Amino acid sequence: MVHKAVKILASFPLIGGVAGLALAAWGNRELTQFTLHEYTLPLLEPGTLRGEKEFRILHISDLHMLPNQPHKKEWVSALDQLTPDLVINTGDNLGAVNSVPHLLQALDPLLHRPGLFVFGTNDYYAPRPVNPFGYLLGKKRKVSRITLPWEGMRAAFIERGWRDANQSRHEFKVGPVRIAAAGVDDPHHNLDDYSAVAGAPNSDADLSLALLH
Repeated sequence: MVHKAVKILASFPLIGGVAGLALAAWGNRELTQFTLHEYTLPLLEPGTLRGEKEFRILHISDLHMLPNQPHKKEWVSALDQLTPDLVINTGDNLGAVNSVPHLLQALDPLLHRPGLFVFGTNDYYAPRPVNPFGYLLGKKRKVSRITLPWEGMRAAFIERGWRDANQSRHEFKVGPVRIAAAGVDDPHHNLDDYSAVAGAPNSDADLSLALLH
């Protein structure tokens, strides 16, 4: 059973008049509209999980954590009640330079579980206002000049047992289930290098996973 927890937060510049007010109202609403999507995917042949009836993956992305978001922290922490076998975090964790302690508080129960992570742009650089019409025109967003303390966040993740899958391959077991995983760094700003993780997964793995933001 696969659980996917995704929260995409964005702030847009006011574009004037009623349209600007509408965007502001929408953005404020989105700050508290946390969403959990649950999918059951019968992907594996019977017996593949070595006696286990199911394998639960919790996928978390785009938290954009800010210090003044206690409700978000409570919501993220409560995801541990889903009892995932594996947590996958695909980046954009931070919303400000002082967000790391608050992010770690939110993720604390889940950091007790096996986990993998890769980074997105808003792990390295602070978010910046964007024009939503840029998405329609296919324009690439420029990163802000404010760097985020990703090194400390990465160190905390690793210290708690999560595996860094940025440009890396991993083979490990969760219970009896053998996992082969590979990931790349943020592709949105050309930090990904597929040659570093090229090749088929170990044929002995019960479950193969690929990660990117």
